[in-house]
Amino acid sequence: MKTKVKGYLETKMPYADEITVEDFTKMAYGQSRETYFFKATWKENGQRVERDFVIRRDSVGGVVEESDREFEYRILKFFENTPVPVAKAYWVETDPSILERPFMVMERKEGWVSPAFQVLGRGDDRTRITMGQNFVQTLVAIHQTNWQQKDISFLRPPISVKDAPRQEIAKWERIFNKIKIEPEPLLTCALVWLNNNMPVAENITIVHGDYKADNIMFSDTDIVAVLDWELATLGDPMEDVGWICMDYYKVDNLVNGLMSKEEFLQRYQELTGFTVDPEVVRFWQLFGCFKMAVITLTGIKNLLSGKTNAGVIIGLGIFLPKLYREILDLMEQ
Repeated sequence: MKTKVKGYLETKMPYADEITVEDFTKMAYGQSRETYFFKATWKENGQRVERDFVIRRDSVGGVVEESDREFEYRILKFFENTPVPVAKAYWVETDPSILERPFMVMERKEGWVSPAFQVLGRGDDRTRITMGQNFVQTLVAIHQTNWQQKDISFLRPPISVKDAPRQEIAKWERIFNKIKIEPEPLLTCALVWLNNNMPVAENITIVHGDYKADNIMFSDTDIVAVLDWELATLGDPMEDVGWICMDYYKVDNLVNGLMSKEEFLQRYQELTGFTVDPEVVRFWQLFGCFKMAVITLTGIKNLLSGKTNAGVIIGLGIFLPKLYREILDLMEQ
């Protein structure tokens, strides 16, 4: 694969001489896409250049249906030169003859990503509070991006405030019906509840779709990149808010291991000026649980079919009862 990557760079950088690829490493994390790090060096205008890259390649059997690298590439290009920190996307490739499956080449940012289900800055409340503030501010930057002034046709056409929840529910119901292995009465009941309790969105924004602490790259307490954009869409920003508020992601009663739910909602409302209706948050929180259950079941199905042997899928499966319990609690409130 290293040799193929070198050949690919040669086709994409005809201005570069003597390209070498070093330190090519497959990373262990990444539930939906394979991630590789490597260093490339070359001569350009007589000067030696060295740069760190990341490859995101489609996996044979991941946990996310209906996503592709070209989409992720376009959303990263969309956010270039905006207040939202993202890694620079260089190239996207759909030709399977190159690396067998579609992939994207990005810059490698310097920073660290916390594993899921951790308290960030544990033992240092000041650090955790600062990280939490930056976490909310970056979410707000995503939601306040003026998408009307750019081409967003790759997301989906502008939708009405009534269509936002309906389209998301329809998408994940379609995936659910495609991947379920056996009858899932609780998730079926959750779908009925969601369809009967759809709110009207007060705003339409870009929605990340998987905004959580382990999809954020930090340098000290600063955020240098928001990662994993494959579930992004145009819709109700409360979808991200509900996802963050899920008990599933709480650690020591802190949402995403950063702050209390009350602190998060208050700070978000102050920064955006958006109304945060607890009932709307409950709707999107329950939707998030349903979506995460479908994502988990997708991984389990691929594991059982032999498409993947990723141990992380087994770990996710262990947490399914936690999601089911949260769905029951939210429907009963």
